[in-house]
Amino acid sequence: MSNKEIIVDNAWLGFNMDYGLLHLQLATPVVVFILLLIVIFIMNKLLFQPVFRTLENRKKVTENSKAKAASANVEITKLREEYENQLNAARMDVSDTYTSARQEAQKQRDELIQQVRQAGEAELEKGKKTLVQEIETAKNQLKSLTENLAKITANRLLN
Repeated sequence: MSNKEIIVDNAWLGFNMDYGLLHLQLATPVVVFILLLIVIFIMNKLLFQPVFRTLENRKKVTENSKAKAASANVEITKLREEYENQLNAARMDVSDTYTSARQEAQKQRDELIQQVRQAGEAELEKGKKTLVQEIETAKNQLKSLTENLAKITANRLLN
């Protein structure tokens, strides 16, 4: 019995095809299909599921990070607006304080100028009175000196 006949006799269910060098039996595709399913199952358990779990975990971490970043951006925006509102309020307070201090300083300056002016006018009046008195005193002294000089001149001319 030749190899060919042995293969034909051992074919499962008696189904085989003979194409010269190529002999196909029903068992060969079934065994290949079963082996393929086993390899797919093993690769799924050992390779694909861990990779898919890792990818899913990365996706969750990325989504959580994006959500945290978005909430942080919202919080930053709120804090920035609050900061700017407080800064504007502080600027307004400083401006109001500066304006009121300036007005108060101008009022005090005007009052001080008025007081100095009044003191100057009082001093001027006092000086005028003193000057008038000194002029009167000087006139009286001149008058007495003139009288004395006239007496002395008259005495010398007559003597």
